[in-house]
Amino acid sequence: MTLIYIAGGYGVIGSALSILLSIERILGWDGSPPAPGGFYLSETLVHADAAMSRIEQFGIQIFREEREGELS
Repeated sequence: MTLIYIAGGYGVIGSALSILLSIERILGWDGSPPAPGGFYLSETLVHADAAMSRIEQFGIQIFREEREGELS
């Protein structure tokens, strides 16, 4: 998968968005009930489809490329 941020590099923007998506999920600002207390990793806290949809709202384009030997 390729992420392209039109205004420049994805590094800092990606980190900030990851934190934002995690906070939205923990507090329930994403429309779901707030997450119960505990220790979470952002990769397991925010569903991939929801994250990709939210990332696109910030103007980041997501392209899916099939690569040889990659699982679909």
